[in-house]
Amino acid sequence: MTMVCHFCGMENSAHNAACFNCGAELGTAVVPVGPAIAPDWEAKTGIFSIPSFFITIQEVLFSPSHTFRNLNRDSALFKAFLFGIIGSTIGGAFSTLWQGVLRTFNLGPDNAFIARYLGTWADLCVVVFIMPFCVAVALFALSGLLHLCLTITGGATQGFASTFKVLAYAQGATALLSVVPVCGVIAALFWWLYIMITGLKEAHRTSTMRALVAVVLPVALCCACATAAALTLVVSGVGLVKGLLAL
Repeated sequence: MTMVCHFCGMENSAHNAACFNCGAELGTAVVPVGPAIAPDWEAKTGIFSIPSFFITIQEVLFSPSHTFRNLNRDSALFKAFLFGIIGSTIGGAFSTLWQGVLRTFNLGPDNAFIARYLGTWADLCVVVFIMPFCVAVALFALSGLLHLCLTITGGATQGFASTFKVLAYAQGATALLSVVPVCGVIAALFWWLYIMITGLKEAHRTSTMRALVAVVLPVALCCACATAAALTLVVSGVGLVKGLLAL
């Protein structure tokens, strides 16, 4: 007698407590996978719907398991791409606005009124007009890196589109937490990590551990690159100082 894993679809012996392929726990019955109708942003027709936008935020933030388990896995990326850009731009604008407010009350680095006023509005304009392009590049670059890491761990059972959509919806929804001053940005980071791990696990029908490693690897890689760059600068600076002293 065999049992089919409801995550990866691999047949296992009925005596196995966990799937030998993905490590997911095996229940007493196969859990059917629902139709690809989530999130609401993709289920609705049309390019933009304000009610659907807020419904999707709620789905991603509070029901990530259900949302990404039923993720629409077609290769069309535009709607997820649009959601990620809109959410990230709004979140970035609020984050910049709160920084300006803090500077207004002399809690920031600038104390001159004119510098604070001009700096705040200039930063806000940059966020509104420049950030969408930055987010667009970041979404594709990070999605590619995440999908590569997920492939290395053996957890990429679906295509690149599924990874991209998980990232786009997670980024767009959590970025909006920046509407809450100061602590919103911190909460967004930890909530993003949780949603990404849960989303990749459900969308790719893989184990939590493989999704966790796939999310942590890019972060570790970025930290390693930053550390290497900092060490290079320090060594170069020391060499420059020694050269100047030797003159």
